[in-house]
Amino acid sequence: MLLRPAFAAHDCLFITTLDGLPQRAGISDFELVRDCNADQKVDAAICAAQMAKVVLQFRPHRIVTTGALPGFLALSLGKLVGAKSLWIDSVANVEELSAAGRLARQVTSHHLSQWPHVADAARSQFKGRVL
Repeated sequence: MLLRPAFAAHDCLFITTLDGLPQRAGISDFELVRDCNADQKVDAAICAAQMAKVVLQFRPHRIVTTGALPGFLALSLGKLVGAKSLWIDSVANVEELSAAGRLARQVTSHHLSQWPHVADAARSQFKGRVL
């Protein structure tokens, strides 16, 4: 939500795993997908199917995500429809790139860490922090 003002002039669809977050921010154009991680195979499969439906219907030109497995799934599926992408690894990953961030580096157009020392060690870029 902190990045939202940067996209105010664009046609955006927000995808979240947090029911209530878009509504509290006054966003009506959003999709809710199942949260998941690599240990939750069934949830990951459901999230992937939900994400595929959204990406195929919306056909994004750009995808921006702040991480985790649902974001990686969005980037991967977006690449199939020609979307450029930006991964911003979570500010919580202070010591090393997240597991999803390591995977995302293989499919994303631009890859950022919010910590300079993590960016240097992970062949990522540092352009500042969201928080």
